Amino acid sequence: MIKTGFIGQHEHSLDEKGRVSIPSRYKKYIEEITVDPDKRNAVVLSKSKDKCIEVFAPEKWEQMMGKYEQNTSLEEENRDLKYMRSKLSNTDYANVDKSGRIIIPQFLKDYAGISKNVVFAGIGDRFEIWDKKTFDDNNK
Repeated sequence: MIKTGFIGQHEHSLDEKGRVSIPSRYKKYIEEITVDPDKRNAVVLSKSKDKCIEVFAPEKWEQMMGKYEQNTSLEEENRDLKYMRSKLSNTDYANVDKSGRIIIPQFLKDYAGISKNVVFAGIGDRFEIWDKKTFDDNNK
C-alpha cells in the first residue's frame, strides 16, 4: 500500500448514541503507522484553528508534543503557556470500538457545530472532522 497519509473526504453521520465511524481507510492507516499495538485503537481529538476537529494517531500526537517539549523548557519565561493551555485543554483521547466508531466529546462537537452529518477530510499527517454544512460552506 502506498503511504500517502490521510487523504480524501468521506461523509458519515452520528448515530443515536453520538458515535461516528472513522473511514475504514483512515482506521487502517492508523493501524499501519502505529507501532505500539495498545495504541492502534485510539485517536487524539483536538480543536483546530478552523471550526473543526483535528484527529491524530496517538504516536503522531506524542511525537509532536515531544518536539514541542524539546524546544521549550518549563523554566523558560517566554514559553507559550497560553498556546499550550489552549491546545491541551481542548484535546481529548477517544477509543475506537470494534466497529471503528468513536464518541466525539461534547465540548468538541459544540466547538465544531457538529450535530448529525460530518465530513472527514484528510490532510496528510492528520485528518479533520467537520460539520457537513460548515465544510461545504468553507470549501466552495
